[in-house]
This record gives sequence, structure tokens and C-alpha cells, in this order.
Amino acid sequence: MLVLCLYAIAALAAQSTLRLEPGTRRILDLADCVVCVMFFADFVTSLLRAPNRWRYFITWGWLDLISSIPMIDLTRWGR
Repeated sequence: MLVLCLYAIAALAAQSTLRLEPGTRRILDLADCVVCVMFFADFVTSLLRAPNRWRYFITWGWLDLISSIPMIDLTRWGR
């Protein structure tokens, strides 16, 4: 997950600071969606394994859930 987090940060930085070709931007957007699916799977796994699911969701789970939503700039800060 740490590697995926670092990739997501690097990809978001590249998209916001560099002028990218439309094809490159599309590839990065697709990769972002794949990473978000993996983040969501991690969230679901963590939620199901948590001894107290509500406590997990209140403390860190909500942030994990928000970071798994792709293509919404407002929620990308969660990563």
C-alpha cells in the first residue's frame, strides 16, 4: 500500500505540474482508477478484519474510504 500511495502522489503531482499529452493523461487517469480499486479493496479488508468496525471507520476508515474515490480532486488530499 505504501508503494501505491507513493505512486499516486507522484502521478497527481505530475498531472498538476507538468503539461502532459492527452494520451499520457488518459493512461495516468486509468492507472489512478486501478490504484483506487486497490485502495478500496484494502479498505474493505481492513473493515472486515477490524474487531470494532465502527471504531475503525470513525478513526481511520473514513479517510481510507475517501482516498479510494477516483477522479474527484477534493477527495485526493486523503491520499
